[in-house]
Amino acid sequence: MKKLAFIISIILILFNSCGSSHSKKTNDNNISFISTKLDSCDQSSRDRFLYSFMKDAYYFSDEVQDLDISKYDSLDDSSFLDILKSDKDRFSFIISNKIYDDYFVDENTRDFGVMSIQSDDENTTLVIYVKENSPAFKAGIKRSDFIKLLKLYDDNKSAKIRVFSNDGRKRDIVLKEESYLKKEVSNVHIFDLFNKKIGYFVLNSFIGKNIDRDLDLLFKRFKGSGVNDLVLDLRYNGGGDINIASHLATLIAGKKSFGEVFQHHLFNKHYSKYNNDSHFDKSSPFSLNLDRLFVLVTNETASASESLISALRSSKIGMDVVIIGQKTYGKPYSMYPISYCDKVFFPILMKNFNSDYSEDYDNGFEPDCDVEDDLYHNFGDENESMLSNAIYYIKNGQCK
Repeated sequence: MKKLAFIISIILILFNSCGSSHSKKTNDNNISFISTKLDSCDQSSRDRFLYSFMKDAYYFSDEVQDLDISKYDSLDDSSFLDILKSDKDRFSFIISNKIYDDYFVDENTRDFGVMSIQSDDENTTLVIYVKENSPAFKAGIKRSDFIKLLKLYDDNKSAKIRVFSNDGRKRDIVLKEESYLKKEVSNVHIFDLFNKKIGYFVLNSFIGKNIDRDLDLLFKRFKGSGVNDLVLDLRYNGGGDINIASHLATLIAGKKSFGEVFQHHLFNKHYSKYNNDSHFDKSSPFSLNLDRLFVLVTNETASASESLISALRSSKIGMDVVIIGQKTYGKPYSMYPISYCDKVFFPILMKNFNSDYSEDYDNGFEPDCDVEDDLYHNFGDENESMLSNAIYYIKNGQCK
């Protein structure tokens, strides 16, 4: 059933583990690297460009070995990049212009909208995430359902599937690939427990044009409802735009963060003149002014998600960020998309530090409460293991 997992799922492993922390292309950032206008797009020209760039602007440029690049003409761009990368680099990658536009630029996406993994039964997959607005969402498929592929149609753009719910129900439906508006903020709940108002939501990515607006609307609702504890579910959030992360951090921390340094971003020695800082917002009418935050994470939580944790834990902001789940991925680096020929190249260009210049997540953040990802309960279910641990901590001041 590997075909099912590929056809029906939106796995995006590449982006989940290597989410860019800056989403605009370089010609929008007033940074002058070596020219990306190649005289030719044959393989040898592309190799020369990649090699020159990695020797020059790549954060680990001193670790790029000297090569006779003429010996590598038989390799494609990604394979050649793998040879050039530092052993420390799990992140740099190359994609097509089309994939870049679909994932990073377009407000809409076209797919089934469900992410699933192989279950213990080789004939089914287990649903772990359903995108709001998607065909799967509209069909009522949810996390913890099992799916069996019955038939594919229309060049794999339609699929007849059998859905098994964990309450024993089963049904056959036809999913059709459709275009729909991306929505990364989802599964919103407000729990009224222990004389507290506990806000909860899932943020699946920091990539999208509507996320700031959706976050503002959500925090306006939270503030109006008197939310005084917050559980932020970043378990599958592989990163994205650092500006969205700093905006969310401002909504959480409030006045003590206004205008403060979110992170320092340092280039290699050749480009140190471009070292820069990102900042918390100067103000926000919807901020909750919290002193504590609960974050649900897995080893797929990376990049801008980790930046948010690091920035809120800085001595200047001083928030108590309680991490529940598993060790995060560990990506204290930023990228810019570099366009050349028909490709977009994401090299590591900067290392990120919070306002204390603390190098605190090269190997990921260790959880305060070690909890496995509970695949058999839906997001926002009080019985789901990570959320139930957060609620227990709020009540008792410690992990279960």
